[in-house]
Amino acid sequence: MAIWAPVYLTKVMKLQPMKMAYAIAGTGIAALVILFLISTFSDRLYKKTQRYRKSRVLVAGISTIIGGLSFALIPLLGDSILWIFVALCVAKGTSYLNVSMGVQIMIKLMPERSGLMSGIFTLIMNITSLVAPIIIGIIVQAAGENLALGFNKTIYLIAGLFLLNAILYILFVKPDKAKETTESKTVTA
Repeated sequence: MAIWAPVYLTKVMKLQPMKMAYAIAGTGIAALVILFLISTFSDRLYKKTQRYRKSRVLVAGISTIIGGLSFALIPLLGDSILWIFVALCVAKGTSYLNVSMGVQIMIKLMPERSGLMSGIFTLIMNITSLVAPIIIGIIVQAAGENLALGFNKTIYLIAGLFLLNAILYILFVKPDKAKETTESKTVTA
């Protein structure tokens, strides 16, 4: 979002540069608050259930679905900068949450390789940061003079990736089974 949001807000939403700067900073602050609140909820849920799947995977997956849906609403909100701001805050906060929970789950799945797993996770994030501007540029440029159309297509693509990520995460990430497998190997050995 940091890549295209300033251009979207100034060129499509016609915000003045300083208003755009305050809006982007505001989304960052709100995202950190969202991250803190949902992470606290996740920790309490973990303390109660002792299950990573319920407290980390489902919380992050459902939050990412909410973030993706809020992101998909942006083109439908028209010129309502307040609601666009809210949607950006939710989307940004849930993407931060996905990152923080993802690292915890990867370490849970392979504690003996926690450094490697954290490194792979960071590598994947950095690769997407390198590729995303190129893809966004291609989509926006393909729209020609209609910047709003190009950005709307980009927004829907990103929202779709949020939803795909969340669905795959919920369906296939099962860190508690990895623990059970490790424990059963220890008992039989």
